[in-house]
Amino acid sequence: MSLIKAVTLFSLIALTWQTQAAVLPQDRSDAMYHSYQGGGMSIDGPSILLRKKIGNSVSVSANYYVDTISGASIDVLATASPYEEERTENSLGIDFLNDKTLMSVNYTTSSENDFEAESIHFGISQDFFGDLTTLTLGFSKGKDEVGKTGDETFLEEAERQNYRIGLTQIITKNMIVGLSFENIADQG
Repeated sequence: MSLIKAVTLFSLIALTWQTQAAVLPQDRSDAMYHSYQGGGMSIDGPSILLRKKIGNSVSVSANYYVDTISGASIDVLATASPYEEERTENSLGIDFLNDKTLMSVNYTTSSENDFEAESIHFGISQDFFGDLTTLTLGFSKGKDEVGKTGDETFLEEAERQNYRIGLTQIITKNMIVGLSFENIADQG
C-alpha cells in the first residue's frame, strides 16, 4: 500500500472516533510593536491580531503585520546609499469545530516594493482515544511575484506547496510524544 493511501486510510479511521468536543482558539486582541537594531540595520513595526468566537463552533481571526527595514550593509555604507523597505502582511482565518474535529482555513497576503505573495492554508486536527492522541493534517499553497527594484520589466513567479502530517500522544501528565512529517516543494 502506498504512503498516500495509508495516510488517507488512517486519517479516515481517526476522523470516525468522535465522542467529546475539542476546543476553539480563545478570543483575543493583541497589539505589538517589534524592534531590532544591529549590524547597521533597524527593523521595526506594529502587529495587530484579533480573534473572536462566533457561537460554539466558529472562530474568526485577522492579523495586520508590518516590517519596516532601514539601514545599510557595509558595501552600501561605503557608497553612502541608504536602504529602506517596508513589508506589509495581512491575514484572515476561520476555524470550524465539529465535535473533536477542528478545521482551519487561512489566507495571507504580503507586499513589498519588489515582492508580492499570497498563500492559502488548510488544516484539520482530530482528537481521539480519550483526547490523548491528536492527528493533524495540513496543506498550504502559495504564489509569489518577484520583481526587481529599479527594473519595472522584471517579473518572475514562484509557487510553493507544503504538506504536513503529525501525530501527538500524551504518555503521562509530564510527557508528550510527537511525530511530524513535512514536505515543502518550491518552483520558480
